[in-house]
Amino acid sequence: MRKPKDPWGRWVCPNCGATVGSHAAGGEPLGTAAGPALRTLRNQAHGVFDRAWREGRKSRGECYRWLA
Repeated sequence: MRKPKDPWGRWVCPNCGATVGSHAAGGEPLGTAAGPALRTLRNQAHGVFDRAWREGRKSRGECYRWLA
């Protein structure tokens, strides 16, 4: 991975183009890099998972503890 170079401060893999967001303070990666297909799947999963806490069925922390 190389240091963030795009306008959104993401780390970009020079070999495959996979990206991962970075912390504003220090620039450390927020997670693991993902290419377009995995990013799409992650976004779809969050679309389903996040409804539970956004609709107030459980707190966000409770949902993430359950998922872990």
